[in-house]
Amino acid sequence: MNLKLILGIILIIPISCLANTAQNSLIVLTMPSAMVTDHLYRVSLGSFIWKPQKAISVGATPRSVFVGDVNNDGFNDIVTADFDEDVSILRWNSASENWDASKRYVGDNPHSVFIEDVNNDGENDIISVNYYTNTVSIITWNRRISDWDVSTNRPVGNLPTSLFIGDANNDGQNDIITANNDDDEVSILCWNTDLNDWETQITRSVGDSPYSVFLGDANNDGYMDIITANFLDHNISILYWNATSEDWDTQITRSVGNFPRSVFMGDANNDGLNDIVTANRADNNVSILCWNETIRNWNPQITKPVGNSPYSIFLGDANNDGLNDIVTANIDDDEVSILCWNNKSGDWDTQITKAVGRRPYSVFLGDVNNDGINDIVTANSLSNDVSILFYKKSKNTEERLIFSIIIIVLILIAILGTVVTGIVISKKKVLRRNLRRSGNETSYKHISSSKELEDLRKTEAEVGIEKEKHICVVHRGEIVGAVYICPNCETFYCMKCAITLRERNERCWACNNEIEL
Repeated sequence: MNLKLILGIILIIPISCLANTAQNSLIVLTMPSAMVTDHLYRVSLGSFIWKPQKAISVGATPRSVFVGDVNNDGFNDIVTADFDEDVSILRWNSASENWDASKRYVGDNPHSVFIEDVNNDGENDIISVNYYTNTVSIITWNRRISDWDVSTNRPVGNLPTSLFIGDANNDGQNDIITANNDDDEVSILCWNTDLNDWETQITRSVGDSPYSVFLGDANNDGYMDIITANFLDHNISILYWNATSEDWDTQITRSVGNFPRSVFMGDANNDGLNDIVTANRADNNVSILCWNETIRNWNPQITKPVGNSPYSIFLGDANNDGLNDIVTANIDDDEVSILCWNNKSGDWDTQITKAVGRRPYSVFLGDVNNDGINDIVTANSLSNDVSILFYKKSKNTEERLIFSIIIIVLILIAILGTVVTGIVISKKKVLRRNLRRSGNETSYKHISSSKELEDLRKTEAEVGIEKEKHICVVHRGEIVGAVYICPNCETFYCMKCAITLRERNERCWACNNEIEL
């Protein structure tokens, strides 16, 4: 559950009590509950940290890492593409709260891996792109046996380095896209629902040496487009989907930094629109192309420094504050760089770096240990492992949060006491205000003599009946304007009759209590 929602629920009862009490006492109470909730939310987030890395061994030379529910049990798992072997699968074991390791054979030299429903049957599968065999390997989940089927291969272009699964042709079905480094092309394997299989690959030209491919709504028009990072052209290629021709337009390009190694699409500056980011290996920085809806184009690139030789980039909520951040895997530093979005300044903070394993080739953001909090994972090609940077509370965060809640509750109790104390005073002020509005107190009288008053006096039974009807027990009519209610027996009087009774030293006709005005 969202933390702000939890804090709001914690505060709603005392705040509601205050509001109801204030309404009954004719006092208007304004409580800055949003400010209180935001304060507690900031306190609760203020002491989160990344713990030192946890390393878990995988296969030889992992080039890619992906976090997702690989065995369709509702828990996130970790998969790596091991360039010298196959794919490693770390399945989360909820009983032991640890990972169970296994492997699956795919084609030779897998360079990239993805978890997604590739055959559109509602179950997640494993897909790898294999560098030297020019294929993708597809390991589909078999729900009948609760295990994976033997992998099948499909041909793609030459020396494929990157893979993405998504709805490439905008027909509602997932497809397969690869970046083919040697062909300067992308291969697109569209799913055919009639055949229940993939069609023969379609190829589209992109820039020189595409190392990375991504699928998303690049121009924010509601259709999925294809983007590649072109290593030797120092730019990106964008293949817009054309809904009229039902095909991709010829590529357009945008310049980025030198030797872009990875590309990602998402809301980088948290304005609700998709942007494009690249990791530029030679410049040790990232390029950010923010979408400008006014001009329907990207603003000139922004660059931000990161570590040495960034090889992989990811957009997501790294510090779990509800805002997207930028993370890179820096292969020459054995570190990740984290650029946290600062909502106050409307910019990214200076990078934070965290140590990971040797030669991190790929980075991913996700809830690795299934605790509801995003973590950072890298595939380390030289140490043959994955590094996990868990995002956890520091030791004093819960104490600080509890202390803040106690302070707020004490303030609410103090305000509640003040409101209750003022009930009687506020009612008297209202009665006096009603009297002043009529000019003077004598104008309320409509009983001119003691005889008239005696003639109107009721028996005990009559008083009881009129009390139930909530009408004035003196003149037996509907009460218009101010009302007096006996604090002892709750008998109703119109203000004119109550004042007359008080002036003539009469008491309440129902309980003989003094008329208190």
